[in-house]
Amino acid sequence: MVQQKQLIPFRFGTRQHFAYVGSIPHTSGGQISFRLPNVGFLTKLYLQFNGQINAGATAPVVFPDWRYPFALASRISLSANVGNTDIVNASGPMLKLVDRTYRRSLIDPYFGLGGVGAETVPSTISVSTATPLVFSIPINVTPNDGSNFDEGCINLQSTELQVNLNVTLSSESGLFSTVNGATITGTWNLYYKYYEVPDPNTVAYPVAMWHAQLSQPFQFNSSGDNTYTIPLQGTLLRLYMRFYNANASVTSFDASKLNNLSVKFDKATTIYQIPAWRLGEENTMAYPQWSYGTAKNANAYPKIERGAMVLDLFNASDLAGHGDTRDAINTQAIAATDFVFNMLSYDAGDYVEIMRQIVAPFIVTG
Repeated sequence: MVQQKQLIPFRFGTRQHFAYVGSIPHTSGGQISFRLPNVGFLTKLYLQFNGQINAGATAPVVFPDWRYPFALASRISLSANVGNTDIVNASGPMLKLVDRTYRRSLIDPYFGLGGVGAETVPSTISVSTATPLVFSIPINVTPNDGSNFDEGCINLQSTELQVNLNVTLSSESGLFSTVNGATITGTWNLYYKYYEVPDPNTVAYPVAMWHAQLSQPFQFNSSGDNTYTIPLQGTLLRLYMRFYNANASVTSFDASKLNNLSVKFDKATTIYQIPAWRLGEENTMAYPQWSYGTAKNANAYPKIERGAMVLDLFNASDLAGHGDTRDAINTQAIAATDFVFNMLSYDAGDYVEIMRQIVAPFIVTG
């Protein structure tokens, strides 16, 4: 009998790299696209803006909420020329929020440690001058940076594979509640983290999986129950939520309006019915850099995001950098999965931006 060759696990047979992809000038209200190099197993991207706010005699007024400054990238999508859906499709602020749940640290890089390219996000803008604006948006391709670092990684060296990062850019009105003629100029820089593609005769490749982060807005119609039915697509790891009002100058709102969140299977069986206060406590314990329901420096550049919550079904082991699918929901094994938001109060224009973090076996179609 022929003995099967024992392959080295991918974790021990590869090496991490960090590399520059390219730069594209900012165009207000435009679109930019980066094609990724055909090198390595892709695990993470870093989209950096390095530029300035050019103010006239009257300074612009920044939005005192989650839009500033990350909404300058109003939509980010990562797509490949195989399959029939995006790998990532979400707003810049939502992807920044996701990355905060990956890092269970009390140290926040958004205040910068100095040096070339350090994040510079001014809360007030000087008149008749150019004020530096520098920030980055991490785009996670895998469920975490630790034990699940290779789940959903993309082999960029696959034959004929082409992967693109597409960014829809906001105009100045996306960052400023009062523009006052200000303009934003600068450059978008893209970097990527990847792992070497080893010899398949000696090293086992990661299992081909599709890890996706897909967001969409859901409008509340009344107080009481508002039901969002998630698509039958993959296994749900986390559900990110950002509550806001489309008509308000300070759009984020906290649990003063949300009573509880329920999860129902097949329109009948309630799996979870979590009071908003308890979900907030769980978020605070799981992500200690958060302060649920409030905003530090609310009128400046918030380190902690008001109106943001996450239902984490991938944290059964309660370990940083490690995911456990014990509580994850296989949506394709259930006829319908509903998330029911029970609202204590309602104002016209109340929304929640919902982002699903899901995994599924990778199947090439078409």
